[in-house]
Amino acid sequence: MNKEVKEKIDAYRKKLDDSLEQDVLENKDKDINGLISIKKKQIEVSVKNNNKKAKDEKLKELIEGEYSKVDVRAYYVARNDNLLSEYIKVVEKDLKKLLMQYESKKNSEFTNKYKDDVRNEKISSKEELDVKLKTDKEKAIEEETIIRFSLYFRLGDTNNVISDKQKKVVEACEYIVYDNRAEKAKIARQETALNNFYSGYVKNPYLSTYLFNPEKLDTIKAGPSDWLWYLDSLNEKQKEAVRKAVSSNGIFLLQGPPGTGKTQVIAETVAQLIKKGKKVLISSETHKAIDNVFERLPKIAEIVPIRLIPSNNDKKKENEYDPKFLVDNFYLNVSSNMKKQVNRYKNFEKNKLEFAENFDKLKLAKSKIERSQKVLDKANEDIKKFEEKAKDITSQISVLNDKKDLVRIDIDIFRRTKRHIENDNLRPDEDVKADLIVDLRKKLEPLFEKEVYADCELGQLLKNINGIKNDEIERELAIINPESNRTALEIKRREVKAKMDACKDEFDDILPNKQEEYDSLRKQLIAIKKEMDSSEGSSNDDLKLNKIFNYSYLVAYISIIQDTIRTVKDRIIEIKSAFIELLNKDLRSLEEKQDSLDNDISVLKQQIKNINESIIDIQERNDVKDIQEAKYKLENDLIKFFKDFEIAEPYKDVDEGLKIIKRKWSELEDNFQVKEKENKEKIPMYEKIANYITSEDVIEEDRKVFTRDLFGNANVFGITCTSNDRFSGRNVDALSEYNIDEIDIKSVGIDVVIIDEVSKSSFIDLLIPILYGKTVILVGDHRQLPPMYEFSKLRDDDFEGLDDSIINKEINKEFTALYEECFFKTLFEKIPDSYKTMLVQQYRCHEHIMHVFNHFYKGELKLGFAGQNNNKRHNVKLLSNGRNIIEPDKHIYFVNCKQNETHEADSTSMYNTGEARVVVELIRKLNTYFKSHPELEKLSIGVICTYGDQARKVKELLKSEKVKTDAFKTDVEKMIVSTVDDFQGDERDIIILSTVRNPENPKRSDPGFILAYQRINVALSRARRMLVMVGNRKYLEEKGVIDLPDVYGRVGKEQRNFRVYEEILSTIERYGKVIEDIDVLDEKETRING
Repeated sequence: MNKEVKEKIDAYRKKLDDSLEQDVLENKDKDINGLISIKKKQIEVSVKNNNKKAKDEKLKELIEGEYSKVDVRAYYVARNDNLLSEYIKVVEKDLKKLLMQYESKKNSEFTNKYKDDVRNEKISSKEELDVKLKTDKEKAIEEETIIRFSLYFRLGDTNNVISDKQKKVVEACEYIVYDNRAEKAKIARQETALNNFYSGYVKNPYLSTYLFNPEKLDTIKAGPSDWLWYLDSLNEKQKEAVRKAVSSNGIFLLQGPPGTGKTQVIAETVAQLIKKGKKVLISSETHKAIDNVFERLPKIAEIVPIRLIPSNNDKKKENEYDPKFLVDNFYLNVSSNMKKQVNRYKNFEKNKLEFAENFDKLKLAKSKIERSQKVLDKANEDIKKFEEKAKDITSQISVLNDKKDLVRIDIDIFRRTKRHIENDNLRPDEDVKADLIVDLRKKLEPLFEKEVYADCELGQLLKNINGIKNDEIERELAIINPESNRTALEIKRREVKAKMDACKDEFDDILPNKQEEYDSLRKQLIAIKKEMDSSEGSSNDDLKLNKIFNYSYLVAYISIIQDTIRTVKDRIIEIKSAFIELLNKDLRSLEEKQDSLDNDISVLKQQIKNINESIIDIQERNDVKDIQEAKYKLENDLIKFFKDFEIAEPYKDVDEGLKIIKRKWSELEDNFQVKEKENKEKIPMYEKIANYITSEDVIEEDRKVFTRDLFGNANVFGITCTSNDRFSGRNVDALSEYNIDEIDIKSVGIDVVIIDEVSKSSFIDLLIPILYGKTVILVGDHRQLPPMYEFSKLRDDDFEGLDDSIINKEINKEFTALYEECFFKTLFEKIPDSYKTMLVQQYRCHEHIMHVFNHFYKGELKLGFAGQNNNKRHNVKLLSNGRNIIEPDKHIYFVNCKQNETHEADSTSMYNTGEARVVVELIRKLNTYFKSHPELEKLSIGVICTYGDQARKVKELLKSEKVKTDAFKTDVEKMIVSTVDDFQGDERDIIILSTVRNPENPKRSDPGFILAYQRINVALSRARRMLVMVGNRKYLEEKGVIDLPDVYGRVGKEQRNFRVYEEILSTIERYGKVIEDIDVLDEKETRING
């Protein structure tokens, strides 16, 4: 014990000693007075028993004499000893804590000092053990091992819908066989690609430099800017990307954020490369991505495309670019261009008249709007003021709700503490007022002298005292015979047993210097038990009084036991009542505070309701509705005009759009006059040719004649990244049908390989198609999902029985890191600017939604065209519980949910029932709204969940509550409820995102998926018209802190400690709306978890 600790204890001891005499003189300690009262009763009983013949006066004199011998000072000395003992324990505990910290520090120092020696010794021992283990394993594998596999298959689609045909197949199955031929073939192709790369069997000798040392590449210049474009709708950034891609002579990277038209760029690039006489391979991880490119290819005769898919593949049925359709597609490309020119010529006068009439209508509508714009501006200004006021009030409600949650937690703690005291549970647990319980224990402990009461936990002793009834006491006292031999033996047995316990430490082990004494006592105990077994009388072991009193005391003072229990019960009740009254006082204060907060929240909610009614009144005013509808109609008519008259030129606003139309009108007249004579000769010939080559009989006949020739001139090929590179009549029916030789992709002379959606592909998968060409164009978005290694989550026991030299936990970690590194990201960050472009104009969604995921692109994204916002309107106006929760001019929402997450015992996935209920109720309300407004355009909908179990929970609720989805557009885009992984590359008009996370103990939780910025980005960028985010605001904002790399990989431009959800929610508050779970759920439902 160090000097400082000793001084503290000595000071406390002196303090007690100094106050001792004054305490004895005043004698105010209630606990000591209670003990003295019990002692006096014991004296009275003892004197009467010893002087049975004495008269009352004499007895009174004797009793008073004994009373005077009671040493009051001794009680206060004992009390002070107890207080000092408790103080020493606290001080020693603090000292022990300091020692542990010192020990930890020294351990760390020694570990660092000797770690090399220890490691070397471990390595040496491990090598010896590994040799032995390997030998033992080989022997066990050879002689003993039985291998069993558990394979799990998901039947049905992403919504777990199983068709009747599938059910019949499953029911008919007797067993399932795992066919790994495709997997083995894929691994073999990957291995071959790696070997070819290492051996230098590549078409471009500088490939390794392009891929692994791109920073050393020289700057390249794009071709001239006066190109003939096949796709008129390209924006300037897309054109820049095409120029760089076509001009590159080795490698080019296209970073395409969501909805920015990557496929358009690929299609135009292909056309420009074909014009230069190049052969192009289009590849991707998925068939869907390749199909999208083939569908967008310009319909020109120079492009001869082939999609190579084995005939046994289900995808084959949908392949419009199978070799057997070479003639069909060639004739379609030629005829479609001719028919377009024929129609333009024939309908020119009619189109000219319609063009002029519609142009005049647009100009007239524009002038009307300009005259009424002040009305709309004033209305929007008033609405904005109301919304700002509502936002402030909502913030106040949020603050009050947080306060209310804290008060509710305190109330729960106080109520649990009260129940603990009432039930004599005196453990200072985490969920109670531990300091109060400790104080109560200190008040109660002096009541129970060690020599009087049984040795047991204080709370249990209280339960024993309070649990025994008067009739039970009387019955048990009658059983005990103080004069019997058995009672004497029982007392002796207990004394010996207590001495034996004193010979042991806290772990029940015999102390080193007590073994001899313990053995002697054990012999005594055995002898006593034998004597007790042979004596008459029944055992008193089961008596309740045994669990209250020391047996010796119980026997010696049997006559006053009943009074003693009554007295101590009264004191217990008195002390407990004082503490409970203290708790009740605090509880009443807290409950009053809670009621006050409820009243304040109710008043504020009524204010918000009034504000919403005022906003609705403004929006429903005829003059405001008329001008707003006129604006929407003008924007829609402008979009329709551009579409009807095939004007692809982009415009920023209505004014610029009208200028483009005026210019096109002049061009239309000039071009017609210049080409009128030429067209009179060409058009009839075009019409005859187009009609001839689209005749079914002609196409059928020409397939037999020209398919083989066209196949030899094919210049655009499409295969997946891991597809076989050889195709013949054995696996592609059309090749044998038209007598076409085997095709080897490596040998057809591919000049340029374009790989789409590269971000999600591993390097090993990308390498296979990369090796087919001289130049590679990689297209993707490294801000979206990276590659996923399917064995990254293996548990420790999964490695048992495997060859440790080939695969173990550490090796698997290395594999995971290698496989899941986004190669496209690494390359994009290093390669010079002249070899890469990032597209910035997005066409997918409303501007509000774009603002949400624009945080991941440094705010560089902008709208693709002027009428985009109008084109992406959802037109929903949804009221719930008196609040306008969805509005036509707001496209982003956050629903703040309070319920905590949970998970199944055997699952690492999570779900949140409160969020699931909100999601399902939103779907119900939206479906009802669209059903009651059949005049509105039907919209598609999808639900994205950050965890698989949440998706399952939402599906279960949709089914159990029989929620209909028949008012949504589900014919082309089915309603999907799934995880982020299933949604990459997909989109819906309405997306509801459930973030799930809200643990009971946020500080100790691992946020997991919600910090993966690629996942967040994918989830937030799937919506076209409406995005509803459901989650717990407080948890997301507190835990949502990430390090966001710069999109271009620039050093110093990364965003450290980026509070991503704070930014997202701030954006939603600015452009959309934040609402509470109770705004969505029916009023009959109680506040979730609140």
